[in-house]
Amino acid sequence: KLFTLVDWLEKGHSLNETLNGRLQPVPNMTNSCQGNWVNPGGVRINNFANNQGYVGTPMMFTRDSLNTGYLAMAAELDLCDIANVVKKLGVKTGDGKEILMQNANEVIGSDNVSPIAMAGAYATVANGGNQCQPKVIDKVTTADGEERPIPERVCSPALTPEIAATAAYALQGVMARGGTGSTANPFDGTAVMGKTGTHEGHETWMIESSTNATTAVWVGNWDGDVDLFGRYFNGTQLSDMRYVLARDIQSAANEFYGGDRF
Repeated sequence: KLFTLVDWLEKGHSLNETLNGRLQPVPNMTNSCQGNWVNPGGVRINNFANNQGYVGTPMMFTRDSLNTGYLAMAAELDLCDIANVVKKLGVKTGDGKEILMQNANEVIGSDNVSPIAMAGAYATVANGGNQCQPKVIDKVTTADGEERPIPERVCSPALTPEIAATAAYALQGVMARGGTGSTANPFDGTAVMGKTGTHEGHETWMIESSTNATTAVWVGNWDGDVDLFGRYFNGTQLSDMRYVLARDIQSAANEFYGGDRF
């Protein structure tokens, strides 16, 4: 959904436009690169918890992670352009292939991607549109404590500061009280933006970021599709573990790296 949000803004649309985000057959979608996606069978893509959707705005759809709202947004765009946003934010599939946005499911997030790639994409938004290669190695020292050089990384502009700031504004709504990610917000005085993700009932995500550090948590099945909802460990539903992990990790990152207002 991040990539659709960015393309929506880059095409001059507003966070406050009104769209029909009610549950309905997925509309046909333009893809000027791979061929248009059509829905002759009237397939519907449901929302989490059987939410019937509503007429609302992209700001609201982002806060609530409303699938049908984002499908309505994508229907007014070109899937090829959304795929180009994915590419310039540095995200590929887990085995290194480009994401082509060939169908409506990809708008919601059906591709196999890595947490570090997604963290890098959200970090670009948090960093004012400047994309830096994810930093894997923080420090290398010899046995006697002498620091050795670490691999250099390249940073380059991917989004305009205005687009990044507007996307960050929408994503802060996710982390505010009433947003789908609020449970993961440390509420420690450092501003955070973020986004939840749920693939059916067997994979869950929580990505959040200050202006200085981005964290990504994935909790799910590495093999199979056991439902994480309705199963518990030490009193915590497995589907909610993402919030606990993300909150604690982001809290530590905030304490160490700090953060400013977006």
